[in-house]
Amino acid sequence: MPALELTKKLLKANRLRLSSKRTTMGLTILSNTLVLYSGKGRFVVVASGFGTLVGADERLRPFFDIEKLTLENVEENLDRYACLYKEGKAQDEGWPEWINRPSKIGQVASLKILARDIKEEAREKDIIVNAACPGLIDTAASRPWFDDMSNAKSPDDASDDVVYLVTLPKGTQEPYGELLQYRKVIGWTKKE
Repeated sequence: MPALELTKKLLKANRLRLSSKRTTMGLTILSNTLVLYSGKGRFVVVASGFGTLVGADERLRPFFDIEKLTLENVEENLDRYACLYKEGKAQDEGWPEWINRPSKIGQVASLKILARDIKEEAREKDIIVNAACPGLIDTAASRPWFDDMSNAKSPDDASDDVVYLVTLPKGTQEPYGELLQYRKVIGWTKKE
């Protein structure tokens, strides 16, 4: 199935939500819950290497400015993207054709904003917030997008970074608010 046709099918299936409402609402609920949490906690979002601004059109950077924006801003920007996509204008404004990329950028931006917003209290309560990129995983959802799955991991093998992040010892302060793959930080705006 051609990428554009599959993208339209996925947009319809997701009702143009692009996971933004679920992601930002979930992270907003989590941020309110974490402040009530009394001790050592590890929160890990399973994300993607597509969830960075590395290689993204420069016009998109203000829509994912993790220093200035709120979770609600990210949701609004993804909703704007969904409208542009539906109107056939998204690529004209620098958005990629493939919906997975903006939704993953929004997911990681939301995590980074959450980490920023709760940083002081999280440090006091030994809470760490991060994202893990397990790499290409051989699943029914990933197969239509990739011709070569020979280097893809099984879901079990892909859990290494998640397990690492959720088992960080008490008192650990880094990594915090980062996207990791193979225990290394993936740069947000440029390769590390």
